[in-house]
Amino acid sequence: MFIIFENYTKKKKSVDKKTCVKQLKTCSKFSQFVQHVFQTTHPNEKTDDIIDNMFECIECTKPEHKNLRAFYQPKEKKITFCLQRLQEEDICTMMRHELVHYFDHFQGYTFGSAEELACSEIKAAKIGECKDEVFRKKCTRLVAQNNIKDRYPIRYKWIVNKVFKKCYSFFD
Repeated sequence: MFIIFENYTKKKKSVDKKTCVKQLKTCSKFSQFVQHVFQTTHPNEKTDDIIDNMFECIECTKPEHKNLRAFYQPKEKKITFCLQRLQEEDICTMMRHELVHYFDHFQGYTFGSAEELACSEIKAAKIGECKDEVFRKKCTRLVAQNNIKDRYPIRYKWIVNKVFKKCYSFFD
């Protein structure tokens, strides 16, 4: 449901709102997955309108967002990018990741159960962060575990392992 910010040894410059929005529009033109989600969920809307209405690029100041780079808000059906923890090269990855959650919600996920959340995180990691074919399964498992660890600190590995095979093969 969200991507956690990890401390980088090299401090990179964060992006501004204008750059964030521009990058979202660029990503939407070149990602088949993004185009598929937009066409399925907003068949009669223009891409720029979808981005303007569904995405926000802001300084995230709430305590519950202190470690997040991006997150999906199911009630608002909005994806938020936290500018102060975001680098330009991460935007497309995070856009794909968060759009998986959006798409799952569109298809009826409520994220109410640990298994449902883990499944969505597995799919999001596979489509978002984990593109290297050699390490893709391992990367996907680790990212999914990391992203549910705060909510399920004792069972996070078990939960991801329980649904991994079914959820990992979802977009194949």
